[in-house]
Amino acid sequence: MTTLIIRDYEQKDLAAVTGLTNQLGYPTTTAEMQLRMNAISEHAQHRTLVAVMDHRVVGYAGLTKGWYWEKNESFLRIQTLVVHQDHRKAGIGKQLLEAAAQHALTIGANDLLLNSGNRPERNAAHRFYPKMGFEATSTGYVKKIAR
Repeated sequence: MTTLIIRDYEQKDLAAVTGLTNQLGYPTTTAEMQLRMNAISEHAQHRTLVAVMDHRVVGYAGLTKGWYWEKNESFLRIQTLVVHQDHRKAGIGKQLLEAAAQHALTIGANDLLLNSGNRPERNAAHRFYPKMGFEATSTGYVKKIAR
């Protein structure tokens, strides 16, 4: 039986996290991902969890603690959640979400939040999240700022 381990991101996971980010639909290079991971690692309110099976990273979750303006509570935003395409529907996403929920409890966050893109390839995720107890409660918008 294969054991799945959820642990914090380490530098040695960079290539796998880069590949997973590409699978999620966000093309990137290892050099770009290294810059991102360096910046993310500098902030105590950010955490990256990886799912490891047979010494191989097969998924990851990017987490950020935030605070509400509208109430006296904090939340944990799941900014990224991806499982390798060869390992989907094996409970790995569920275990990453459970680890995120445990982290939320540890840091005193009251809610888990996430957004999921509207692209057709995200339809499976849109079916998965409600099964994990998430409710669709808002619509997200993005505006690019010209530089």
